Amino acid sequence: MKTRLRDSFFLHYQKDADILVQAPCRINIIGEHTDYNGGLVLPAAINYHIYFAVAQTVTPVVSIYDENKDKRFSYSLDEELDLVGLSQWRKYYYGAIKILQEKHELPGFQVLKVGKAPIGAGISSSAALCCGFIYSLNELFHLGLDRWTIAKLARRVEQEYVGLQCGIMDQFAVLFGESNKALSLNCSDLSYATHDIKLKDYRFMLINSQVKHNLADSAYNERVEEMNEVRRLLGKPDLNAASKEEVLGLPEVLSRRMQHHLFENQRVKSMIAALEDDDYFKAGNILHAGHISLQEYYEVTCEETDFLVETLLDAGAPGARQMGGGFGGCVLALVKEKDAAAITEYCFKEYSNRFNLDLVFYNFEITSGVSTL
Repeated sequence: MKTRLRDSFFLHYQKDADILVQAPCRINIIGEHTDYNGGLVLPAAINYHIYFAVAQTVTPVVSIYDENKDKRFSYSLDEELDLVGLSQWRKYYYGAIKILQEKHELPGFQVLKVGKAPIGAGISSSAALCCGFIYSLNELFHLGLDRWTIAKLARRVEQEYVGLQCGIMDQFAVLFGESNKALSLNCSDLSYATHDIKLKDYRFMLINSQVKHNLADSAYNERVEEMNEVRRLLGKPDLNAASKEEVLGLPEVLSRRMQHHLFENQRVKSMIAALEDDDYFKAGNILHAGHISLQEYYEVTCEETDFLVETLLDAGAPGARQMGGGFGGCVLALVKEKDAAAITEYCFKEYSNRFNLDLVFYNFEITSGVSTL
């Protein structure tokens, strides 16, 4: 990939790149819609990457070329752009640059972005893009930003420029991922631990429902506001400290949201124990319980992902759940290695017959976080 990246940059800009960077996407094994509520999550970086080649210029102009889109984004660094007029992918770059300019004087630079990580699949291609881009500029201009700072800046881009009131999990996983390890993160105090993933005769299967979502336009932000209302009603900034009586005393919808949050925290702890004990039957049950909670308590699934989860179980998967922000995207399943081919064939056929859509199955490995090449 290094040679292809260097050659593509040279062909486009007629000069050599100064820095090459790769940024992974992520899965989240369990712990959904808990990060912005200060809860527990269990993500891992995966080897679906976005790549950057960057070089400094003598003029104060930004030039970004997205090879996969075959589109360019160029402007002068002293220019103020109208966000309303920017397409969403350009907002990520512009927002990251504007936030960096708050504390750093940036010279001009050129960027080539390569990578066909699926958009809208729930594997955080946007976090990979934003974290990888900020990391590239940090390396290019020696800004001295540590990984937590980059994660928090990337989250600000999502919140302030794209309009998604997300938590920190995606950025954390993209930056802190380790090969063959899941990361348990407490989103209240940002403490985390690593856990070996040794699935023996099992593996995780990632399946794209082909129902795409734009979380900034979906009910994602509504859920964030609902949980903010819970904080207001309980008078507690720390939702993890809510008692059973307090939760049941909330209005019905908010009570269900809170029940998802608290039980999901427990599912993260249980999943860590199940994987450490090689108890894959239990791990599968935890995945399925997580999906039912997302479906009935948090209400962020859709007909297609509900059907796919049940079809996976019918085919013999120990467990499966919708993964990511919701309303489509990918389903994460735990399957026996020997059953994977049969499960794939059965689900593809059943899903196609029901929705006239072809599932996409991703083979992946758990990998390390953002790095230079």
